[in-house]
Amino acid sequence: IKKLADKKKTVIIITHDYEFIATCCNYVIQMDKGQIKEQYLLDDKGFVKLKEYFLNWGDMFAWNKSILVKARYE
Repeated sequence: IKKLADKKKTVIIITHDYEFIATCCNYVIQMDKGQIKEQYLLDDKGFVKLKEYFLNWGDMFAWNKSILVKARYE
């Protein structure tokens, strides 16, 4: 993923892995039941939102919730 991002490619990832998101992504799109619930940059404020999302999520394996993240390095 990093190699693609280094080539200025945008990578779309669907994951439930907080550490993975925090390590390699810079933008988040939160979805619920197929609808965009929220989207934001992973800046200081964004990391707070992301952490709250995972802490408040409850069932981490709920099928109706997804989180899409984008990794792009400039």
